[in-house]
Amino acid sequence: MRYRLRTLLRSLLTWFCGKQSTASTIKQEFGCFEKLEGRFTDRVRKVMSLSKAEAAKLDHEYIGPEHILLAVLDEGTGVAALVLKQLSGDVSKIRAAMERYIIRGPKPQHVFSVRPMTPRAIRIVESAKEEAANLNHDFIGTEHILLSLMREVESLPVQVLFNMGIDNTVVRNEVRSVLGIKS
Repeated sequence: MRYRLRTLLRSLLTWFCGKQSTASTIKQEFGCFEKLEGRFTDRVRKVMSLSKAEAAKLDHEYIGPEHILLAVLDEGTGVAALVLKQLSGDVSKIRAAMERYIIRGPKPQHVFSVRPMTPRAIRIVESAKEEAANLNHDFIGTEHILLSLMREVESLPVQVLFNMGIDNTVVRNEVRSVLGIKS
């Protein structure tokens, strides 16, 4: 039984991460965040934690871009939440729009303490470093996570934002405005 469960978990992680998942592979896969974590603001750490909670609330066994956006909205005090509030008028509109499209997972029979990030979610966190560098910041804040998320144009959150009239250019300009950066 234990072997079957381990095999099932390994195949699920392989499916999500796109490679053979052993303990060392998982450590390698998520080890990149160890280098970045020292640069994360407290708000980004909170967003990362809230994204796990969002995935759990939706009965998802993974963390994807949709969970990251919902976590940014939940965090509520960072630059990203402020930008989204200014662009939408009310972040609850974004949450409601997201919830119309998100399909809840089946009720899990086992509680998973580890929820792997999808490759797209990993790219979002990793490319936040580039976004920070583009703005000459030596930290990674929620604004960098949002700008990075907006690069994933085929993801559900970006499509929902596009449908609300919020696109990459508008977000970039608003972030720069909120931060007081001249174009």
